[in-house]
Amino acid sequence: MVSQPQSALSPTCILNGKSVHLQTTLAHIARISGQFGVQVQVVVTKRGDDISSFAAHALAERHRPVVAGGGDGTVNAVAGKLAGTDTALGVLPMGTLNHFAKDVGIPLNLEAAVYNLFTGKVRKVDVGEVNGRVFVNNSGIGSIHTSCVSGNWSAADTLSGLLSCSQ
Repeated sequence: MVSQPQSALSPTCILNGKSVHLQTTLAHIARISGQFGVQVQVVVTKRGDDISSFAAHALAERHRPVVAGGGDGTVNAVAGKLAGTDTALGVLPMGTLNHFAKDVGIPLNLEAAVYNLFTGKVRKVDVGEVNGRVFVNNSGIGSIHTSCVSGNWSAADTLSGLLSCSQ
């Protein structure tokens, strides 16, 4: 793990505009980035399709880190653009399940997660790719997504989803 000096930080936060946590997160970013004397570019998405293009733009502009504020879909969209580069992915867990944030130990409390952007350590994580789409924590087909979001996931749902998609 490597710590980034604050003078090297020039973050772009790409926030899912549909998140119920948007206003709270914006307030935390403004207050905490001010405490660290770091100017943050904040982009609020109106459509999920915009996330990848915002991430590509931040990457081209050499913003470091590029932060995904949303759920696992937002994180995967940003990670898909950053994979294979030396640009760190920051995560603000503003979604429903936030599996990736949980898996890598990012605080689920949004205020703590914003502090983590300025004080946390950078580490490498594995990514996967299916049909040209990069993912960082999971990929699902069939009924898996519906079962996971509803909270009614079981091994039988997974098996059923896989079997129904392979016929």
